[in-house]
Amino acid sequence: MARKRFWLTAVLAFSAFTPETVRAEENSFAPLEALDGRLPPWLHFSGEYRSRWEAKAGQNFSTRDDGYLLSRLWFTTEIKPTEWLSFVGQMQDSRVFFNSVIPSRPPYQNTFDIHQAYVQIGHRETGWADLRVGRQELRFGGQRLVGASHWSNASRVFDAVRLGLHTDGIRVDLFSSSVVQSRDGVVDHHSQGDDLHGAYGSLYRLLPHAVLEPYFFWRLEDARLTPGEISRSGHLDEKTFGFRLVGGLPRNWNYEMEMAKQFGSLGPASIHSWAGYWTVGRRFKDLPAQPRPFAAYNYASGDKNPHDRTEGTFDQLYPSGHDKLGLADQIGWRNIHNLQFGMDLRPGTKWTLKLAYQHDWLASSRDGLYSTSGTYVVKPVAGPVSTDVGQEMDLQAKYTWRSSVELGVGYAHFFTGEFLNQTTTGKDFNYPYGVLNYTF
Repeated sequence: MARKRFWLTAVLAFSAFTPETVRAEENSFAPLEALDGRLPPWLHFSGEYRSRWEAKAGQNFSTRDDGYLLSRLWFTTEIKPTEWLSFVGQMQDSRVFFNSVIPSRPPYQNTFDIHQAYVQIGHRETGWADLRVGRQELRFGGQRLVGASHWSNASRVFDAVRLGLHTDGIRVDLFSSSVVQSRDGVVDHHSQGDDLHGAYGSLYRLLPHAVLEPYFFWRLEDARLTPGEISRSGHLDEKTFGFRLVGGLPRNWNYEMEMAKQFGSLGPASIHSWAGYWTVGRRFKDLPAQPRPFAAYNYASGDKNPHDRTEGTFDQLYPSGHDKLGLADQIGWRNIHNLQFGMDLRPGTKWTLKLAYQHDWLASSRDGLYSTSGTYVVKPVAGPVSTDVGQEMDLQAKYTWRSSVELGVGYAHFFTGEFLNQTTTGKDFNYPYGVLNYTF
């Protein structure tokens, strides 16, 4: 029955394609744009469908392999009775097909649920303030700490109140939120006592050709929700101060950096951790395909003693972690050194290519290895171990066909290092994928 409902939804979405609509929207191939022209100006519909085939050989660096098809449909309705007031609702239907190892539950499957539902007062780009209340995405900066995680089939939202204050060259977002826990088959809800509050600023004119983004995040969790170090849990009261800086330099050089410091408490333990990200690159616009070589380095502190009263592992909060530390998405921003070199190219107006190499090693051999979700891949090991996690090679390509259809392929291979060979079966990880994204 669930699959029948999915195909019925797909048929209804594509049924809007009439020959007249396709001819009228030859460039965008988006029939709802034509429909909008016939609707009252206060009513707007939009949608997005994504299908991605992917295979994971060597999951958790073991002999577990799987290949499957992911499907995600978003359908959005906006009611805007006045210029300063709008009501937005978005349905999400995420499914996984042909899987044999991965589970049919979030983040792979979450069928027919409310993804977003909020009231917007004011404009984010005009005036001096705007307010958004309800279920919504929170995305700040490069989304290394707070993001929507769109690559996941069931992406992340928050039940939140967000106030934006803005004037010429300055914007500050103040928010109070609880992350929504995805559960397949029922209406999603946030966990009581799992809260994130904060402030995120954007200063556009403080530095030449650059944007400085200072921020503060305050995470609170009840003891029943917060596993900490080995055999430890407790009430979490964690503050994160940091900044992100993005800018350009002469001769088409560009750079980005982000640094964050955390302190607070986890039960009886104090928190002292930090992380940073630095990258620099240059676009050679006068060469064929306009290559942009780049170098990047990620660092996140790890715990030096699992049994003391100090929590030294950096908490990556709620990131959009895809392709931040490699396309394979095997490594999280916790207890890690990550060195990257790569190049992206633009061989045509519709094509983008990216090649990358990375090397990973542990920040502390007394701590474990963490995934992009922030959970353990390998728990802390007693006794001496290597810190060499492994190396990765990535290749990905993207093609934009018309303005509303995007195709992509990619392949990542993670070569296990001595640490993984000592603590797991040591099987290399392979990740090929192909994706179609259609905005209608």
